Amino acid sequence: MATKLMPEQKLQREFSIPGVESPVIVTLSTEGISMRVPGTKLGVSQSWDKILSVMETPPNVPSYLMGFPAKFLQHQVEKKSK
Repeated sequence: MATKLMPEQKLQREFSIPGVESPVIVTLSTEGISMRVPGTKLGVSQSWDKILSVMETPPNVPSYLMGFPAKFLQHQVEKKSK
């Protein structure tokens, strides 16, 4: 079961990311995702809206959902609830 984050909560995990020689701390929040190297204060971050805007839909989705990842995910929610 997925973890539901409350507005003030954050979920942190350490990952290995290709191209970065040290583990990276990935933080998920209701605002988006951020990454930083342990022991540093600065990192990179992005909002969920912008992340969705650069994601791709699977090649086998109906044509009206092709290229619309947020719309595709909402379609999956509606399909699951039927």
